[in-house]
Amino acid sequence: MTVGSPHAPAQAVTAEQIRARFEEAAATLRGLRVGKRDRPEARLSRWPGIVHQAMLAYGWNDARMRPPAPSPEAIDRLDETLSWLWPLADDERRLVMARAFRLPWRRIEDLDGRSERTLRNLHARVLNAIALRAGDGPSGASPSS
Repeated sequence: MTVGSPHAPAQAVTAEQIRARFEEAAATLRGLRVGKRDRPEARLSRWPGIVHQAMLAYGWNDARMRPPAPSPEAIDRLDETLSWLWPLADDERRLVMARAFRLPWRRIEDLDGRSERTLRNLHARVLNAIALRAGDGPSGASPSS
């Protein structure tokens, strides 16, 4: 969350604002275009796949809509938001991003091995710690959204 001037007083940042920024970051990540050079080669053949059934031919299935491309400002906020993850432990990073992508608590519980209650408490504690760091001043931030 960007500071307007280096001498501006730090404003209180809430865990709810931090959670909203991580959800916005997840939406921005979903909207980023992934080019051919950004993914590994699955096959060595450049031939298109063969259609074996008429129902699988073009136009028979519903079109999938991609999210709109994010704005440069959204990408800047994404970069800032992702920088908040660096001081966290690996399991805390995974938890915060899983919730930002709206993974259900039950699924996270299965992947992590800890109870839902423990994960909820950890998530709240991590968001509060990020909010405290983000509201500390020039190295942190004040709410911009």
